[in-house]
Amino acid sequence: MTQNFAKSDLNGRSTIVYLFSLRLPSLSPAQKARLLTFNAIRLGLIEPRSPVKGENIRTWINDREGKKIQAWVVVSSVDCLMRFTDWTPQKDEEFACWAYTMTRLYQLIDKPDDFSLLYPSGIDEQKARYWLTAALKHSEAFRHDSYREALNALSVDADDTARVIATLTDKFKPCVEYELLFTAFGAGEWEERIRNVVSGCDLISVLHRSIDGKELEDFETCDMQSTRFYSLR
Repeated sequence: MTQNFAKSDLNGRSTIVYLFSLRLPSLSPAQKARLLTFNAIRLGLIEPRSPVKGENIRTWINDREGKKIQAWVVVSSVDCLMRFTDWTPQKDEEFACWAYTMTRLYQLIDKPDDFSLLYPSGIDEQKARYWLTAALKHSEAFRHDSYREALNALSVDADDTARVIATLTDKFKPCVEYELLFTAFGAGEWEERIRNVVSGCDLISVLHRSIDGKELEDFETCDMQSTRFYSLR
């Protein structure tokens, strides 16, 4: 399954970039390239940098084997497709790239069904579970999971702060709010509790990745500020 997943992911990369370009017809190639780059920065996939050029979009679309299309390009493309269009994966290669994106963006979630709240509307849920299972298997070698031992070591009456700190055991591995909510508390309705912990605990820092607004004047609907949580231990 792992080898088939890796092949399907590579084979689908050019299609994903093509769909990203196709589904945003009002943007020029240069604007699409800027959006793709700044979205990747927002997601923490790459360090702040100048945007790629519009011609890179065409190059990636023509790379049918996907070997020269970097992972951040695929993840940012899939994320934009889900945020700004009504796209859902259809072919196996699209599902592979979508599943890779989900496991890359939410690295603390390690059960296929736990992604269900993040499914795009209309997705084939049976195929989604299949490809997420394959993606999780494929990612085992590099997934961060030391948090699980820390969580299991907590007493049943551990407070919110203890659960959050246990989840953030690796100071080099940030996670977005949904991961923190779902992993620390097993549910997604604890936003206020998370914010109370963050505001009152000196072991947690909040990283805001923001891009110069002048660079994004053409993307008024894009929120280019992301909150990611880190442990400072």
